[in-house]
Amino acid sequence: MVEDADPGKLRVCPYCAVSIYGEVGFSEYDSLDKAIYGAILNKGVDILQNPGQLAGVMMDIAPALKKEIRIFSNIVNEAYASRIKSAFDQEEEAAEAEIARLRHCFVEEEGLSDSWADVICAGLYGAIRYTKGIGTTGLHHVEVSEVSLTGKETSASAAVFIPSRPVHRVTLTGRTADTLSGAEAGDTVFFGSYQQGDTSGTRKEAIEWLVLDQQGGKLLLLSKYALDAKLYHNEGKAVTWETCTLRSWLNRRFYHTAFQQAEQECILTTRVRNRDNLKQGADGGNDTEDKVFLLSIGEVLDYFGSDPESEDPARRVKVTAYAKTQGGYCQSNGEYAGNGWWWLRSSGSDSYNAADVDYNGRVDRAGDLVNYYGLVVRPAFWLDLELATSTCRASM
Repeated sequence: MVEDADPGKLRVCPYCAVSIYGEVGFSEYDSLDKAIYGAILNKGVDILQNPGQLAGVMMDIAPALKKEIRIFSNIVNEAYASRIKSAFDQEEEAAEAEIARLRHCFVEEEGLSDSWADVICAGLYGAIRYTKGIGTTGLHHVEVSEVSLTGKETSASAAVFIPSRPVHRVTLTGRTADTLSGAEAGDTVFFGSYQQGDTSGTRKEAIEWLVLDQQGGKLLLLSKYALDAKLYHNEGKAVTWETCTLRSWLNRRFYHTAFQQAEQECILTTRVRNRDNLKQGADGGNDTEDKVFLLSIGEVLDYFGSDPESEDPARRVKVTAYAKTQGGYCQSNGEYAGNGWWWLRSSGSDSYNAADVDYNGRVDRAGDLVNYYGLVVRPAFWLDLELATSTCRASM
């Protein structure tokens, strides 16, 4: 176990950001927040899109809450379903703010009393916290040895993949590999699924990945399109990749949403190098061990061309329709129509900023404020080719 940890708060491994909590239920669903969470455990988070079914399942598992559930079902109708589902998908602070806005609607537009609005909203917010592992945490066994939280170098276990530095630019072939085993650098493969063309966020599509590197039976994959829009960090404060909320989201929410269990087993835990920003002098923070990560400034320059100021078409990215609904900015017309600004994991001009790639393909090493709204996300990870070839398909 991780020593000196509060099981009620520790949801992500402090060393690799991988989720270490399980979906733990309750012996008795004796409060509204537990009843909502129980319904999600039984039917999945999409039940939030069907308030009638949600109330029915809640009544089945928490019959003692008949009055609370009846009032909940009268107020939480289909008009609010998408907003509630969105709140469950957000980071905790953003979700809390959305629930506060819903409370205002319940009182001012639906005529609900203040006391009952508090009950309903406390139930929703409590269920959101449970789905994030807060209050239901069941820690798995985690062994950590020779870990330094102050130095840039840490000892990695044999299970951690440590990639070597790339040596050449990737030429994008425009070809989709028929099989994962036949994929080469520059090809495209399909792996996992995520919301993309469906702006409601209810239907997933296969994710298309660019193969950037091959090393010893392992492939480095970068999403071809910008899949979502997220803040680098949910507060305007000094952070590094190690401590930012985007890293946590990628290794927890995105990882479990985009990949099924068999696919997750093919994704390697990778030693991620977090070098300082050489141009700006900003601290890159400690190295990390991640399942999913963002590219660094150095990696973008290695794989896509060494001139950061060039408007390189290979570095440009289109923003999916779903990412736009999540707040992703993109150019609306002209040569760059549909292109977005995508985050890199490197620090920018200082630790209050993170580097990014502009809509025109230029690498902005000074970056944007870590809580700047509208930038999009291109996840990357290393795939174990041997495991993936035996369990997963490369094309759709």
